[in-house]
Amino acid sequence: MINLPGGWGSNMKAGNFVYSNYNIKGSEPFSITLFKPETFSGKPDSLFYEAWKKYLMPVLPATDIPRPRKWSTDNELPLLTASKELGDKLNPAFCVFGIYILEGSYQAFLIQTPMARTYRDVQAEWQERLLEVGMAGPVKK
Repeated sequence: MINLPGGWGSNMKAGNFVYSNYNIKGSEPFSITLFKPETFSGKPDSLFYEAWKKYLMPVLPATDIPRPRKWSTDNELPLLTASKELGDKLNPAFCVFGIYILEGSYQAFLIQTPMARTYRDVQAEWQERLLEVGMAGPVKK
């Protein structure tokens, strides 16, 4: 479990943890889904595309898969992320999908907000919260 900010809620759906601020009046909607860890062997690049198809294609079937950005943690574990603008001017949406690759397994996550600006405003705080649960060390470029 993650140490949540005041007013945030959490629930479990199909073995995945979902955290959101939907109960806070006046806040811009923001949610994070931590998918249950999966076993893994192979190349990280192909894993990202497979994970995107597994987790996002059922809900975003017509969306092209963006090229992931490669990062590594302080302990040299790979992290791949990609962001995507979705929706339209009346219903904007922005998502960040990523995978932490651990030894023999990976942890996927999805962040959803209405706009990229909303994500940037809380990115650093949530990165720290995710790291607190032991997913990986601090991210470096």
